[in-house]
Amino acid sequence: MITLVDFRYNQTFNETSSDPASDGTLQALSWSTEVANVTSIACRSSYTVKKANITYDMVSTPPRASAVGPLTNLSSQLDSFSHADLGRLVTASLTAARDMFGNIQELAYATEYPNTLLKFMAALDSADYETLLDENVMILAAEKALNAIASQNFRKYLMQQASSPIQGSGLESLKQNNFYTVSQESSFLLKTKPHDYAPQAGSENDGDNGAAVLMSLTESANLSYAAFTYEELAFDRLVVANATILAKASPNATLTATVSARRADLNCTALSKSQFNVTNSFSFLGGSVIVDASFPLPKECPFGGSLGNGTELDFQQTFRLSLSTNTSLVGKITDLHVGPFDDITMLSSDELDPTAQNSNPPGCPSLAFTYGYVNVNSDANTSIAVLVCYQQTDSILTETTFNAVDMSISQQNPPIPDESQRTTLSADANGAISFAYRPQLHFDSSLAVFNQTTFDSSSGNTEAPVDNFFQAVLFGKYPVPQSYFGDPSKPSQVYRAILGVYRRYMAQAISRNMRTPTTASGASAKRSQTTISATLYDPNSTLRVVQNATSKLILQGLLGATFVFMVAAVKLTRMNEVLQHNPCTIAGTATLWAASRYCRNTDEQIPVGAVWMSDKQLDEEVFAGWRFRLGWWDDLNGGRRWGIEGIRKVRDD
Repeated sequence: MITLVDFRYNQTFNETSSDPASDGTLQALSWSTEVANVTSIACRSSYTVKKANITYDMVSTPPRASAVGPLTNLSSQLDSFSHADLGRLVTASLTAARDMFGNIQELAYATEYPNTLLKFMAALDSADYETLLDENVMILAAEKALNAIASQNFRKYLMQQASSPIQGSGLESLKQNNFYTVSQESSFLLKTKPHDYAPQAGSENDGDNGAAVLMSLTESANLSYAAFTYEELAFDRLVVANATILAKASPNATLTATVSARRADLNCTALSKSQFNVTNSFSFLGGSVIVDASFPLPKECPFGGSLGNGTELDFQQTFRLSLSTNTSLVGKITDLHVGPFDDITMLSSDELDPTAQNSNPPGCPSLAFTYGYVNVNSDANTSIAVLVCYQQTDSILTETTFNAVDMSISQQNPPIPDESQRTTLSADANGAISFAYRPQLHFDSSLAVFNQTTFDSSSGNTEAPVDNFFQAVLFGKYPVPQSYFGDPSKPSQVYRAILGVYRRYMAQAISRNMRTPTTASGASAKRSQTTISATLYDPNSTLRVVQNATSKLILQGLLGATFVFMVAAVKLTRMNEVLQHNPCTIAGTATLWAASRYCRNTDEQIPVGAVWMSDKQLDEEVFAGWRFRLGWWDDLNGGRRWGIEGIRKVRDD
């Protein structure tokens, strides 16, 4: 049963026209409550087994598979796995993530807000809770969300890897290139508002507009990326300038263009063992690990410590293990803060009071990643790594293929960034390139990884061994083996996984928080309107050869003239008086000698060793008594040949 209630609490104050901030007291004259709307639906889990035709794109890496054509029913259900069993798995998945938006035990108001499933349902199509109050919208959203969760349960519990041969057929298509103009509908704040270099996406005051929730759906529920985002990239919103161009295009038609995309980046420094200290302890509450680290700040950021005048940033991270174990993997993403701040209510790391603590100025490090393997009983078996990172944002030219029907990014032809065409965006007017986004609480409160049961959600528990971010590193879309966390030889692999999760989240955060419409007034809107060229590829189009009348007549005239001149050349040439070969060349001279009687009897006419004789010896001993003449001669086959022949002279005695 899924129920959404629009419950409202109304109050009337004594001085509604005055600013409450200037007057310390307010008095409610009257109050009332009402239930504005209630929508409730009942859902039942069921499934069927169907046969699908699968198309494999072997050009992509890794190869991509997609189902095409109608599905054929095979059976109603699997043996020993009922519809109720599927329902229990889906319910268990939702239960495991019940506190991802607030720990009920620590936050009493968490029960008054929409829970995990409704949060996902609202985020599927960028909708809101008011939209879900429509019963038909709620039904469609619930089916989509529950189907996505159920498919992951099938993949995890009911499928196994197997190697077996299959029969298939290959398809080649003829590509037709036509060039059209595509106009840019909107761009990003980073590009179009130069007077506001540091957009506040990711601040704790305003939230991330559902970016972490969308990432949960793409990381573990295998849903498609939001519009104009793909993997680590966020794109400008594009529309075809002339919609009639695509009126005759097939549903499989695509548009390929080189467009600018935004991609977040991390510039990280791995702290040496001398820069942090690990303390292990064990008590009746369980084992705990405390990491104390110190990082030297750059000269552009001399704001360390609570007073904001230090040259180093000191921070601490605590991991608490359960009572049942003394060993565990650990992993935590932490927001970093430079001063000045109140050292009683605030810290240089974590988020104790997000609304009161200011974000870091541009040019300062703002994120730390602490991960590894701990054994509270053995320091020697504990391996911890600490990364301190600057957050950056790049603009990169990317070859992108769009589905022409709806301008969605093609899953079969992923975008290809050109790393040589990458520029780093400025964070302020002074040219600093380090942004101060604060994503920690968004990961802690809104990110959920459904396809794992090894670690509980870290929502509401800042000392959890592995937080939601590192759960995505271990079990997300591109996981790394858990053994890498405790292996000092695998830092690059773990870093690439961390960077991938961060980039995929920031792509959604940029897309949902940093867009500005081109309809805005002023110079900013004019700069954001851009036209680009795209290539239309329609594999189902019928190709025709079209003749041009003028070029056809010219070609016919050239062919006719060539034929006339060839006939005239044959008729006018005296072929019976033409030598077959040029006698002035070496090959031509050899042909004149070939087949002569003199050459056929070389063993009799030319003695052994004649090659070493001088010209005088040749004349006296070899060629004496011989004459040579050029002309026509009878050959041994009864024909005649033109060449040189030797004639022996008759001696006068």
